[in-house]
Formats: sequence, structure tokens, C-alpha cells
Amino acid sequence: MMYRGLVFLCLISLLVGCKRERPTAWSAQELIPLAHGTLTLANLVPDSLLSVDDDGLLHFYLDENLTDFNIDSLVQIPDTTIHRSFTSGISGGPFEIAQGTSVLDQQDENVFAVSEAALKEVILKGGVLEYTLYNHMNGQLIMDYAIPGATKDGESVAFSEILPPGSGSNPSIVEGTIDLADYRIDFSGPSGASSNTLVSIFNATVDPDGPGPASVYGTDSLVLDVRFVDAAVHYGRGYFGQHHIEVRDTADFSLLNSLAGGNLTLGDMELSLEIVNRVGADAQIQINTLKGSNTFNDTQQTLDNVSLSDQINITRAFENNGVVEPTYHSILLDEGNSNISDFISNMPNQLLMDVDIEVNPLGNVSANNDFIYTDQPLDAHLIADIPLCVRLDNLKIQDTLAIENALGFDAKGKLFLYVENSFPFEATVSVELIDASGLVVASMASQELMASGFYDSSSLQADAVESTLELTFAEGVIENITEANSFVVTVIFDSYGNDLVKLTSQNQLTLSIVADLETILEFE
Repeated sequence: MMYRGLVFLCLISLLVGCKRERPTAWSAQELIPLAHGTLTLANLVPDSLLSVDDDGLLHFYLDENLTDFNIDSLVQIPDTTIHRSFTSGISGGPFEIAQGTSVLDQQDENVFAVSEAALKEVILKGGVLEYTLYNHMNGQLIMDYAIPGATKDGESVAFSEILPPGSGSNPSIVEGTIDLADYRIDFSGPSGASSNTLVSIFNATVDPDGPGPASVYGTDSLVLDVRFVDAAVHYGRGYFGQHHIEVRDTADFSLLNSLAGGNLTLGDMELSLEIVNRVGADAQIQINTLKGSNTFNDTQQTLDNVSLSDQINITRAFENNGVVEPTYHSILLDEGNSNISDFISNMPNQLLMDVDIEVNPLGNVSANNDFIYTDQPLDAHLIADIPLCVRLDNLKIQDTLAIENALGFDAKGKLFLYVENSFPFEATVSVELIDASGLVVASMASQELMASGFYDSSSLQADAVESTLELTFAEGVIENITEANSFVVTVIFDSYGNDLVKLTSQNQLTLSIVADLETILEFE
């Protein structure tokens, strides 16, 4: 028994005397979902532009406003200053003028330089009237100013100001502003036969409740500056004149900006160019060039059609108690009379226009009754109803995925892209890690193809097929996967052979990026 006790004590001593030379390490393997997203055709264009026919086929409906031809520039009112200076017209002084005595009572006509238009009437949607009054007379005055032809809710533009006494060398100064929004302005002058002419009334009186009579020299003056600033026209009526307008414009097709490149072949389609005239003026339109530009591929395609090169005569709109009845001119473009398939297949995200317009080519046939509501212009629309029966060649589609579970630490492992694809196309995939400023932190790619979804051409049934793609990346990428960064996934679709494939609302791409990591945990 004594021997066994000694052995036990020796073992205890050995255990107590042991010392660890390095920490204990544990290896942990785990899957961490990083980001996910679903890509459908609704990610490329708004839902409102997609419709489904009775057979389940998706249609892309486009109604793109190309230009308003800038007709409203004809009725722009420039900033205008009315400057008036009044004196007694006699020499000598000082002369005493009793309280309550009128020193100025005058009606004035002011002509506005409104381009070449002869306006009879306008309604403003914005702008201000600024005024500055200078009193060089040694007496307190009351200045009344009114524009009887500028009315809102039955009240004229008017102000009444008390001007403190001043002197020839040191005038008193009073300033103010009036908001001109919603004012109707009569530009027909006092006789009603003029145009661009505004009547104003001035009246100045020695203040009957002031400190006393005015003491005035013959050279003392009363100065008035009235400024019309940023007057914006909502409605204008008159004769707009004969004008030649050149439209050299670029319209954005922003709804195609998610398509980052490649070629798209479409089936039969129809497209129309519709010109709508909501302006009470005749116009002749000459379309010189309509060219679609794909800035991603750096390719351009001119739209060719015989009718596009013909002169277009479009008559004036009509007005009935404030309701505009527009006139229309449409040009139908299809596979038989144009190169519309090549034009749309180029996937233009910009349209370059070269157009000439003659306004009122026959002169003043309306007897000064041209009209315009500036929010209802003469414009051109490109309208298309395109069945999505397509063939894709290297068509790039991009989407941005937010990082949901940040890593931000160094670890060994792999990144995988799990895909459920119900589009009837194979695809290659690449992923970029970008920071908050949009700079690329790292690029990742898969050496494998994403499998095509199952497609039944007779029933249009679309079933998803799963793919697991390993993403290759450089060292140090994992520690940069933080919530401040994000993934940009680029999918490049390719069709089977030359057959056109019909797309439905069932087609979608479900993406998940997952990290398969090995982390080392150390314990002291």
C-alpha cells in the first residue's frame, strides 16, 4: 500500500510540473451566407412596361418621350426693368407743397421684348415683381403703384408705400417684392389692339398724416424701378410669329441602362413615331436623322423609313374652354417598311435626333390667337409593343447585391455562387467586390457555366435548374467582405443556336453568395 501511495504522489507532481509551450488551437469549418438576390425582367424595366398576353408571353411596352421641340421658348418673358424718374418741371425753390397734395399722377405704357412673339395675354406660373423707390424730396410721400391688367382672384398687382423725406443727394429708399405666380397679365394695352404692352399707374401724394408739408426744389425727383424677374409662363395667347427651330438633341432610354452590353435579337414587332401637337400653332417638321446609340457597346444604328424623310405638316391644336384638343401625326414602322428589328436589337440607351421645325409656316392665320400651355407641348413619342421572343448573344445583365453578413477577418476557405436559373439560357458569371465609392476591391470569376433552365416551347413552362459555381479570387479578399462594400454580379446570357425563345413572367434568376470558411480558434 505504501508503494502505491508513493507512485500516486509522483504522478501528481509530474502533472503539476507540466507547462504548455504554445496555445491550444481548434479548427472550425462553417458556411456563412453573404448576399442574395433575385433577378427578373422586372429588374431591367419597370413592371408597368411589361404585360402578359393570353398565351403567357411577356410583352415590352415602350412609350418614350423623345423631345418637346422647345416651342415654349417662343413665349418666354425676359427679365424686364421699368425705370421712371419724375420731377416737378419747374426751376428754383424750395417750394412748399401742402399735405394731401398730389405730386405725381400718371399712366404709363411699357413694351416687353418677348422674342418675336406678339403676346396678348399670359398666365404666369412663377416669377416676382421687385420694386425700389427713391425719394429725393424733403417731404414724406405716399407712393401708389398698380398694374390694372395683371390680376389674380379679381385683384390687380399693386403696392402702396410710405416714403420718408429725402434730399437731392441723399434719397430715402424703400424696397419690396410681389409674387407673380397665378397672375393673368393683359398685354393688349389700353386700346386692346396692342401686344406685349403693359399699362401701369403711378400716384404720389404728400402724406396727409405725415410730419408736415414737403419742401421741394425743382430738380428734386422721385425715381421708380420695377423689375419683372424670372417670369415663367404657364399659358400664352397671341401671334407667335414665324420661326425656324433646330432640334439637335439626345434622349436617354434610361430603362435599358441595366443591360450592359451584348446583342439582342427580337422577333416580329411594330413601332410607331407619334407626334402630338397640343400647341395652337401650325408646324412643319423635317426629320433629318433618328439614330439609336448603345453607349455600352459603342454601336449606333440609324432608323430608316421612307416616311421619316418626308415633310410632316401638323395642324394647330384647338382650345375649348381651357381644354386642349391636340392633333396627331403617326408613322408606323414594321419589318416590312423599315429596319426596326436591327434598330431595337442594337438596344439603344440613347436616341440622337436631328430635326428642323417651321412654326406658323403660313403666317398669322389665327388672327393673333395662337396659344400654348407650356406643360402641354408639341412633342414626339416612340411607341412600341414588343413580344419578348428573343435570341441572346453575350447579353450582359448586372445587379448589385448588398452584403448581409460581413466577415472582415482573415480566414481560409472558398466562395460559392448558388444559382437557381429558370431562364432558358446558359450563362457565365463574374462577381466584383466594390467599396462605398464604387471602386473595385476585388474581382472573382467562375470557370463553369451556369446551367440553363428547363424550357418547354409548346407550353412555355419554365422550371429552375440549380448550379453551384466556385468563385476564384486572390488572397486577402475575404477580410474585405464588410457591410460597407457590396457585390456586383454580371451575368452573360447565350441562347441555344439560332432559335428564338419566348420569355414569360416565370423566368428568374435566384443568386446566393456563400462563404465556406475554415477559421482557427486559439486558446491560451
